[in-house]
Amino acid sequence: MDTTVVFFPGMGYGVDRPLFYYARKQAQQTGSEVVCVDYPSFSPDPSVPAPLQAQAALSGCVNDALAQLAGRCLGRCVFVSKSLGTLVAGEVARRLALRPVQIYLTPLPRTYDAYMRGRSCWAVYGDADPLMTPDCAARMEQDPAVRLTKIPGANHSLEVPGDIVASVDALRQVAQLYRAVL
Repeated sequence: MDTTVVFFPGMGYGVDRPLFYYARKQAQQTGSEVVCVDYPSFSPDPSVPAPLQAQAALSGCVNDALAQLAGRCLGRCVFVSKSLGTLVAGEVARRLALRPVQIYLTPLPRTYDAYMRGRSCWAVYGDADPLMTPDCAARMEQDPAVRLTKIPGANHSLEVPGDIVASVDALRQVAQLYRAVL
């Protein structure tokens, strides 16, 4: 296969959810190899903030992803990642010395600082995402290397609470990005 598309899910947003489902469909229609990275099991503790849980899980996720990608991504490579997966995708690319096309869905502020700043990539976030800081959003918007899509009213799942039509429209924007990039 000429292109390998690798999917890096988030902690609570697996590859069976809509943002990944349509990306996989698009990748399959183009004849790309599809790799859905699996992580170690998460045992969420509601008393621990999600960012701390993600930090604790990150090392195991990266190691598992590295093992699953051994011998792959030999041609054109596209990484599609969400939330915690944006950190995993960035670190995997760094460790494997790859320069994949990166599509970051709901990147975390730490993802921008470590892997996106000044690097050509695509990113999609909702302006009602509680994990995105206003400072990071402003820096992404000002970064000419980041092709940014901001979804008004969208949360961390890129859904607009209480407005199913706006949520479907958000998904449509992301699907159009897939069609252009994959």
